[in-house]
Amino acid sequence: ITGTGFSTVAAENVFAVGGLMGTVTSATATTLVVNCPIAMAGDYSGTVRVVGKGLATHSIPSFRYRPSVHSFTASQTSLAGGRTITITGNGFKDVRAVAARNRCTFEVLSWTASTVVAKTTACGETSGATLDVYNGDWTRSQCYATPCDIVSNSALTPIVTSLTQNGNTITIQGTFISSVEADMSVSIGATACNVVSFTGTQLTCEAAATHRAGTYPIVLNVAGYGNAYQATPSTKTYALTVTAISPTSGSLGGGQSITLTGTGFGMNYTSVTIGGLPCTVSSATDSSLVCATAPSATAGAMDVFVNVVSGFAGVHPSNLTATTQYTYDNALTPTITNIAPYAGSTAGGTILTITGTNLATTMTVSIAGVTCVQDAGQQAATTATTYYCTTGKHTTDENPVIVGATPAN
Repeated sequence: ITGTGFSTVAAENVFAVGGLMGTVTSATATTLVVNCPIAMAGDYSGTVRVVGKGLATHSIPSFRYRPSVHSFTASQTSLAGGRTITITGNGFKDVRAVAARNRCTFEVLSWTASTVVAKTTACGETSGATLDVYNGDWTRSQCYATPCDIVSNSALTPIVTSLTQNGNTITIQGTFISSVEADMSVSIGATACNVVSFTGTQLTCEAAATHRAGTYPIVLNVAGYGNAYQATPSTKTYALTVTAISPTSGSLGGGQSITLTGTGFGMNYTSVTIGGLPCTVSSATDSSLVCATAPSATAGAMDVFVNVVSGFAGVHPSNLTATTQYTYDNALTPTITNIAPYAGSTAGGTILTITGTNLATTMTVSIAGVTCVQDAGQQAATTATTYYCTTGKHTTDENPVIVGATPAN
């Protein structure tokens, strides 16, 4: 940048582009040499401020940032893809695609103005194919790296010749290229299969015993190369089963917390219905889930359907279903005919008498979320038609009394 009135001390000249600070590397009274800041693609105005003087009047043209590739961490990959590449540069914005020019497109994992992380995908042989980054407006990057090419060929591709499964033990044979066990990783969907032995031509790994239900691809990845080629892609299937439900029955009023055990569940992927009514899932692991029953207008045994959405990136999801039974039981359904008194002190301490049917000391009673507590005497006096408890402290208001039954089974 040429002009007049600059400080001869580089640090006393402040250069910015679009509000982003650059670095002044050398200065004279008439010339500044600067490094521009990292920025997303676009047009920006530039400013120079001299400490003790203020902003310079200038005719600096706007700076146009375009995407540029300066370096990347891997220039070769397996024909089966699967190698992660970190690309550094400038001007990246809303990155839409990374590609080996005119050959294949890679999976974009993340991006910033100066860094793009992508994973190579399966494609044909490439040689002399420039690595390109495409911004959201499809502006293609200029490459300043040496070399700028991505190479992919059979010599860089590990090959699986056979894959067998014995329960959760998976044995893979083939040409692995690398002879280092630490370079080997096996995944089943997004879950690692723990490598337990490696001879150079044979690898054995142990898969997780439990997993969200579905069919998932088994992929061998070799560090420095990428995924191994398989003539016939291999998969592992995890079943959806329900082996137990507890309790097996409850009130028609709903609100019963039930636990289902089995295999193949998963939080955020599992839904439960009982007789067509939703049972709201509050927690779930691969082998257990808890849900709360909904009120039912009808008593009797009803089918419990557990539905799991199965799928993995690149694999079309499917719905898997397992069933068991739950009974809405009139005998376990409290009915309330009267509550006395209807009002009490906000300080609590009011003895509440509830009359009705199917009442028991195992019930829980709350008023606006505050528990109405039973002492030993009130528990002894409670019958199937009369329930006693003492209210807790609460602010003044009119609130519903919630009665929940907990069946013995």
